[in-house]
Amino acid sequence: MMARRKEILNIAHGLLGSFISRNNDINGYWALGLLYKHVLENEADTITLDIFDRKENLRPPLPLQISSNYRRLLLRMCTARQIPPSWIKKAVIEIAFDIADPVDRRIWQTSYGEPFSVDVFITDDRGKKYLSHAKGRCKPHDPARELRSLRAKSASTVQN
Repeated sequence: MMARRKEILNIAHGLLGSFISRNNDINGYWALGLLYKHVLENEADTITLDIFDRKENLRPPLPLQISSNYRRLLLRMCTARQIPPSWIKKAVIEIAFDIADPVDRRIWQTSYGEPFSVDVFITDDRGKKYLSHAKGRCKPHDPARELRSLRAKSASTVQN
C-alpha cells in the first residue's frame, strides 16, 4: 500500500483523541489537568506545544515531557501508515483553558470543570495544514481531590 497525504488528517485526529483522553497521564494524573495548573501558575490561559521543537533547555519540564511523548506517538502513527516522517514539517497542539461556554450547554453538562479547547495542527512538506479540534471540561490538577491512576509509573504514560 502506498502512503497518501490525506492520512495525515487521520493522524491529527488520532493525536487529538489520545491527548484529551483520560489515559493521557503523567505519573498517574491527567495531563490536561496538570497543564491547566501549569498555565494558571504562569498567569496564562493558553499553551502551545510544538511537538518538533527541540529547544528543550528553554521549556519547562511538563510541556517538554508531553511534547516528547507526542513526538514519539506521531512518529509511531506515521510508521503504522507508511508515511515518511519527512512529510511532516510542523505539528502543534494548542490548548485554551477557561474558554467561554458554548450556546448549547447540554453538551457540556456531562463533564466536571471549566471548558477547554484543543487544536492539533499538522503541516506537511507541501504546506498543507491538517486540523483536528475538540472541546471538553477539566479542572486544574489538585492531588488532594484526585485519584492517581493505578498504572502510574515514574515515567509518563501515553496509552495507544
